[in-house]
Amino acid sequence: MQLPDVPTRIVCAPMAGGPSTPGLAVAVGAAGGLGTLAAGYLNADRFAADLTRMRALTDRPFAVNLFVGGPPAPRTQAVAA
Repeated sequence: MQLPDVPTRIVCAPMAGGPSTPGLAVAVGAAGGLGTLAAGYLNADRFAADLTRMRALTDRPFAVNLFVGGPPAPRTQAVAA
């Protein structure tokens, strides 16, 4: 992977559900790595707020991790009724 603006080959793993915060991602970026904002369990308002905070705190590159699922499986018993 070529990331010319990331001098240290350290990537902060996205950890959805709490451990990944804008502060952690910014700290990793400040240390020369690639910080990651985990947004898999965030609602749209929280994701927008965290992204705004990241942009305000750093000019370093960072990554965003999202979950993109498919459509829910139909509930066959409910459909049959």
